[in-house]
Amino acid sequence: MPRAEIAHKQALYTLAKLYGELAGKLRRAKDKAPIRANIEHVAATILLLDPAYDLASIQPVERYKHNPLFARGECFPAALAVLRRSQMPLTSKEIATRLLQERGITLPDRKMVRHMVGAVHTSFRNHAGGMIIAVGSKPQRWLLRA
Repeated sequence: MPRAEIAHKQALYTLAKLYGELAGKLRRAKDKAPIRANIEHVAATILLLDPAYDLASIQPVERYKHNPLFARGECFPAALAVLRRSQMPLTSKEIATRLLQERGITLPDRKMVRHMVGAVHTSFRNHAGGMIIAVGSKPQRWLLRA
């Protein structure tokens, strides 16, 4: 009788992914007991399928970290307000810097600026063609539609 080798590999792959996600959650969790129990069950299942599997080789998966300065849906309206006040095209970096200054952060570190620029640029890209227009290519400037 043929052995289902592909299903065995798929199961190990899926369980390893789950183990990595749980390990990432374990780092951030306040109550670690339920997650630790789940990760032990997944580890036991992996070792049942392949006793020689190296669990230490599985990297914890860090999921998206939410922007601490803006709640969901707040970044785009705040960035629009900056564009309205400026009345001229601005880059995502200029808008992000002004937003950080409005939130009381006068000397942000590079990581915070980069994260904020990404949030502004992504929200503007998602809304491009509606209320805002992209002008130029590098650096791309944003302008309110007349």
